[in-house]
Amino acid sequence: MGVEVLAEDSVWAITRKDGLSSDLINEVYVQDDSTFWACTNAGLSRVQFTVDGTVDVTSLTMSDGLLDNDIKDLRSLMVRYGWERDLD
Repeated sequence: MGVEVLAEDSVWAITRKDGLSSDLINEVYVQDDSTFWACTNAGLSRVQFTVDGTVDVTSLTMSDGLLDNDIKDLRSLMVRYGWERDLD
């Protein structure tokens, strides 16, 4: 499954093959017009659309310092780490 992206007249999926921590998505948080976060059952993934049209995916898991890999929502995670002001 992953995350389906609609851009102009095309739809495509960003999946684990592209670097998402999992294809099972709990929540998507849109940061701005080029970045969103995917909360998954296997970690947190930041997806950035670059100016050259490619997609850059960075995933974080317990091995990167998260307390749990099953991320239900980004706001709860940010509050847990004291970063909630960064969401606004």
